[in-house]
Amino acid sequence: MSQLSARFFNYVQGAEFYRDLHQQAVSLLPPGSGSLWFDVGCGPGLVTRLAAEHGYQATGFDMDPTMIVQAKKNSSDELSISHYEVISIDELQTLGGKANVVSAASLLFVLNDKERALHQLLSCLVDGGILLVIETTDLMKPRNAWAWLLQNGFGNRNWILLLWAWTRANGRSVTPTDMNISDHRIERTDLLEGLVSAWLLSKC
Repeated sequence: MSQLSARFFNYVQGAEFYRDLHQQAVSLLPPGSGSLWFDVGCGPGLVTRLAAEHGYQATGFDMDPTMIVQAKKNSSDELSISHYEVISIDELQTLGGKANVVSAASLLFVLNDKERALHQLLSCLVDGGILLVIETTDLMKPRNAWAWLLQNGFGNRNWILLLWAWTRANGRSVTPTDMNISDHRIERTDLLEGLVSAWLLSKC
């Protein structure tokens, strides 16, 4: 992607509602106390920085170098102790280490083989580790976003929610069936009045 795209995604991640729902998702995990957190498909690094604030040694990975440049700038601007590397999901096995928590926000939506991606993410966890997946639900539609905006107002970049909903208008969403991985416990928490879900997966 271009530098302009990275700046746009950074603008989106700066919306108050967007930051709040991702902070709620990160807060589903216990405080880190120095444990490792890998954020895959980190973009401009919002979840990575939130994980660092939550006490984790957080590293964000993205295949797009311009996203990593933006993420590093954000980390510096916010004095965040978080780190970033240019790595795709297919290169995760080259890391040579595993994390206590792995996160993926709005990543599965853009991947055709979601089951394969989930197994790749789960393979990066230590025994007893947790995978956090944050994705929109089938309720993320323009009419529902509009209803939320009428109730909550258009300020603080809230209008971005409508744009987000339009990108999901073709009916593609991550479903409970997509998240059904054998031998794993699955917990689902609805965020943003059910327009988004946070999924926690851990091995039984």
